[in-house]
Amino acid sequence: DKPVVYPYIVDNIGEALNAKRRGRALIISHQTPAFAPSGTYGELEELHQLLHKEAQTEGKLKETIRKDIARKAFKAKLAQDIGYKTQRDILKDFETFSNKLHEHIHHVASQNVPLGLHTFGETKERELIHLTILQILGREWVSRWEKEEYQEFLAQPLEKVKASRAFRAIVDCLEGRSQIKECERIKELYHRFDASQELKSFFDALEGRYILTSYGGDPIKNPDSLPTGKNLYGFDPTRVPTRQAWQSAVEITDQWLKEYYAKHKSYPSKVAFSLWSTETMRHFGVAEAQILYLLGVRPKWDAGGRVVGLEIIPKRELGRPRIDVVVSATGLYRDHFPNLLSMINHAVRIVSLLEEENNTVRENTQKIKEMLIRKGYSHEEAQKLASIRSFSNESGAYGSGLDEAVFQTSDRKKLSELFLFRMGFVYDEGASSVKVEGLFEENLKDTQAVVLSRSSNLYGMLTTDDPFQYLGGLALSVEVLGGRKPEVLISNLRNSQKIMNAEDFLITEVRSRYLNPEYVRALMKEGYSGVNELLNTLNNLYGWQVVSPQIVKSYIWKEFEEVYIKDKYRLGTSRWLMENSSAYGQIKDLLSKVSPKAQSKGGYGFGKSNTSALESLNSTYQGNLKGFVLEKVVSKEVKGTPSMEKSVQFLMLLAILYSLGLMHGLRKRVWV
Repeated sequence: DKPVVYPYIVDNIGEALNAKRRGRALIISHQTPAFAPSGTYGELEELHQLLHKEAQTEGKLKETIRKDIARKAFKAKLAQDIGYKTQRDILKDFETFSNKLHEHIHHVASQNVPLGLHTFGETKERELIHLTILQILGREWVSRWEKEEYQEFLAQPLEKVKASRAFRAIVDCLEGRSQIKECERIKELYHRFDASQELKSFFDALEGRYILTSYGGDPIKNPDSLPTGKNLYGFDPTRVPTRQAWQSAVEITDQWLKEYYAKHKSYPSKVAFSLWSTETMRHFGVAEAQILYLLGVRPKWDAGGRVVGLEIIPKRELGRPRIDVVVSATGLYRDHFPNLLSMINHAVRIVSLLEEENNTVRENTQKIKEMLIRKGYSHEEAQKLASIRSFSNESGAYGSGLDEAVFQTSDRKKLSELFLFRMGFVYDEGASSVKVEGLFEENLKDTQAVVLSRSSNLYGMLTTDDPFQYLGGLALSVEVLGGRKPEVLISNLRNSQKIMNAEDFLITEVRSRYLNPEYVRALMKEGYSGVNELLNTLNNLYGWQVVSPQIVKSYIWKEFEEVYIKDKYRLGTSRWLMENSSAYGQIKDLLSKVSPKAQSKGGYGFGKSNTSALESLNSTYQGNLKGFVLEKVVSKEVKGTPSMEKSVQFLMLLAILYSLGLMHGLRKRVWV
């Protein structure tokens, strides 16, 4: 038998385990990119300094600085990030604006930003490891060395962070100039970043040798996932949710419900969750605990930490109405955690039997039961199916289909129908992978919020297509079925531990990463792989633009244009893109599909600023492409000839050949 040896990123245990299940693969874990604090840059840094200056100034100078801040914040779109539409609105209540802007800058600056990509078997540069160690040590370490608060420490350019006492103390430990007790821990962390074992394990596996096992995870939150080069394994699913996950979920959910009630003067009646195996393996069941807590049910654990049952939380103790839920699980989640899908259904079942006032779970279950009886189901069948809230792909199938469909059509009804068809199979004990016509749709009607957890420092909203195809598809389907857009939410389990609007989460990700010159510099060092990362980012942004345009700020595309096409930071981004024209051609292909529709009817949620950005990208591409062998192929595709599809396929073939030409032999580049 031939061995199957599969290198996999250490922070994606769920997908790694599926490679074991489907292909009997032996996993060789590899590292994530290095991390650094986003810090401040450009307008963020200037405005942060001005906010501090304004707070320390009086009289006419204070008014002048306020007007300057309002003008610059509006020009930089930072005011729009936090909901302001005019400079006049800012100056009406500057104190409130100042607090919001300061908080926004701190939030962006505190994000962990991946720098570049990881190359399989190659240890990172020393400085990148030092920065990652600083992020692992976090607040407690920084507070020991710096007088300013942790948020203020992070809200400075990265160069100043590297000159700080906290950072230099790490370097001093590693270079033998310090003997403080923490030095042993720092040295041990540094050695964990040795990536040489990745290649050694790879070749050992090919020779049939034993590979050490390890649990994976986010290296910032779980440095024990390092060193890599290990055979990844999962954990006992009967321990989900853990006691710690339950406690976190209760706190996070209570805070969100408090905010929701303050905004709407009522509690939500139904919330839908997108559940992913990879996420559950990172947060150990916080999302599942949130679902149970909304229903007003809590787990019972045995002495070993295994969940052995559920118990009703009395309504008096709960202090609010019980809230109905719907679960849309990925195919991987269905494979890894069938017990949790059944547990959620059981929770709904016992809550629906409670004869309480304002029990929406019971009311919705009864409505669904009546609908099923009208369709010809017996009372017994209808009763059982009516309490099911867990849905996923058909057994053996994966994906919602939207990852490809959004590039073929913008018809929201058709996209919703595809999502509902592919993700609408029932999962419960004794009823797995069953399609019950109308059941998924009836459950999703009147949903007021859709939620996805994000717990990895690496994976965000634009890192892969999964967030838009699952969470976005869920939101789109709720809207099409009921005519109202649900709130699209992220349960942020990275460091802030709160449920927040996806719109705010997305703009924070864009500013902390993709518009950050430190991120851009690191990406450019990766050559053609870096351009491919940019292409993936734009593809995923486009996906969100199609399925949930309400969460994409109207000026985001323009900001990408300024940084990457117009080379805002004078880093040479235009030449970098031009020299890697295979992926650049695909970027242009994507944008050429969008621009005409945006011009004619503002399709895909694009406004004037987005259309302008796309036009600029088009013209820049046409200008830069001259002299490249792809020019004639691209020009034919752009003109929309009948052979457009074949031209695109040929372009992709040329892109592959071009990339191979850049590799100079076997490149061991790993895309993450």
